[in-house]
Formats: sequence, C-alpha cells, structure tokens
Amino acid sequence: MSIEVRPLRESELSRADEIFRLAFGTHIGLDSPGTFAAGSEYVSGRWAADPMSALAATEENELVGTNFAVRWGRFAYFGPLTVDPRRWNGGVGAALAEAAVTLFDAWDVRLAGLYTFADSVKHVALYQRFGFWPRGLTLMCVKGIDVAPSRSATSADAVERLSRLDPERLPEIVERCGRLTDRIYDGLD
Repeated sequence: MSIEVRPLRESELSRADEIFRLAFGTHIGLDSPGTFAAGSEYVSGRWAADPMSALAATEENELVGTNFAVRWGRFAYFGPLTVDPRRWNGGVGAALAEAAVTLFDAWDVRLAGLYTFADSVKHVALYQRFGFWPRGLTLMCVKGIDVAPSRSATSADAVERLSRLDPERLPEIVERCGRLTDRIYDGLD
C-alpha cells in the first residue's frame, strides 16, 4: 500500500486521538491501550497550535498515523509520532519522520530534536536513519500550577498568563521572554 503524508484535517482529530492513545497504550503495555492519557486533549491542542505542522499519514484514504512538528525560532522538534499498532513496521513512522525533517529543512532550523523511548532500539534506529542520535536522557516531570481561590493572593498573583496581559504590555513581555530563551540557545524564541 502507498503511504501519503499531508496536513492533518480537523475532521480527523478524533481518529488521530484514538491512534495516539492506542499507540502509546500498546507500547507501554496497558491492559486497555485506548485509555492512555485519558482526559487529555493532547492531539487537538497540538493541532490547534499549528494545523499546517500537524502531519497525517494515510493508506488508501484511511488515517493510520500522525506527527506534530513544532518550531521555536531556529530550534524545532517533532512528536508525538504515532502509528496505529495494526500498521506498525509498515513504513508509516518513517514517512512521518521524513515529512517532519522536510519541514525542518524548509524552516531552516539550526537544531532539531525529538522525544522517544530511550529503551526502544526500534525507535532509536528509526530516528537515526534521519540523522537523530541519542544525546542525553532527560527526565520529564510535570506539576500543575494551583491558582485555586484557597491559595494566598501572593502566590496566585505570581502567575501571569500571556493571554491575560494588558495588550500594551504584551510586546515588552514577549521580547523579554525572547531574550531569556535566546541565552539558553541562540535563536530559541
């Protein structure tokens, strides 16, 4: 079968979300793979951020995988790259990785990366075909920001959201953020 890669359509978000959950849930061995990350809206959120960088792989007009490319200035990364488990080992992942690398080339990025399962020789080998080599293991941790009314006004006031800033302050704040991230990596904005 021929694999076609194109931008993911809004009408495909439900199926893309299903593939995301099945792929990760199957890989990590959940009894009910479709329950992976229940309640999250990871796929729709990534699509909404930049629909043209959300990639869809189809075979005979059926959505079989997705990948999401993200650009932060001169740095870019992709993922999650997910393939319907029934289509694993059929070239879908390679087609989606190649499409992301093509986007990176068009964006003229200086540094590109991805997240993958470091313990999976299959995943690491796939990405090495496109020039990605393990560089470092990074532990990813998440902690929500609690701004519930029960918290003190001082701690709640310390949280500022760009979406709630005075529009006149926004350019200055974005420029300050850019200076900070540029110190981390030249061109990271």
